[in-house]
Amino acid sequence: MEAIAAEKAGIIKSGDWVVTGSTEPALSVIAERAGSVGARLCVLEAGRDWRGSRRGRAGVEVEIEIEIELDAAGGSLTGRPVTVRSPLLGLVQVENLAVAATAATLLGIPAASIVAGAASVRWPGRLQWIDGTPPLLLDRCPQPRRPGGAQPGGDRAGRRRRVVALFGAMADKQLDEMLPRVAQMSDEVVLTSVGGGRAASAALLAEMLGGGTAVEPVAEALAEARRRAGESGLVLVCGSLALVGAVLAELEPG
Repeated sequence: MEAIAAEKAGIIKSGDWVVTGSTEPALSVIAERAGSVGARLCVLEAGRDWRGSRRGRAGVEVEIEIEIELDAAGGSLTGRPVTVRSPLLGLVQVENLAVAATAATLLGIPAASIVAGAASVRWPGRLQWIDGTPPLLLDRCPQPRRPGGAQPGGDRAGRRRRVVALFGAMADKQLDEMLPRVAQMSDEVVLTSVGGGRAASAALLAEMLGGGTAVEPVAEALAEARRRAGESGLVLVCGSLALVGAVLAELEPG
């Protein structure tokens, strides 16, 4: 976490506003960088500066004081709470929305524009739900060694749907860490190749996983994953943005 925070904080320059919702150990790294270059730091604390929640497949919302005034020292936020909603899914997006809304406020963007902008944002391929029989959930997950990262499938225990993962990734990724997580998140795995010289073949992925069903090309793999999930199940498309893009292209009309 410290290493990631140091890389992110490298962009901070003198005179900047720095808005963060980070906690320790990342917060100390960011604060040290801000102090060393003369940047102004605004730390958002959940429950004090904002409150948020998930709204199911409708996204997330936060209540935050984005119609603000700064004190004489330029460090404290006071004002009227405003509710901001976004259609982005996942608990991580609650804090992201609070940070983005505050940063936009410090840039002088009116509260009404922040509310409208947050409501209209779209992020294709990031926890994107597509209705159908079965429905699809598309996400570039799981990413190993990223603390706090979204894991859309969850574990088997407590799931109400049968989940079939459709997985494809580049050969130079951390497949030995990603594949076991995919198996943990699903009841069955269909493996495919996203094409191109960097992509791992479906057969190689199946060998590394020690199971699963290898199917190429992507169109046939998607059909197989849907068949195995059944009408009441769920197909989790994950691994590579290239795979997510290929599946979205298959779903386009015509």
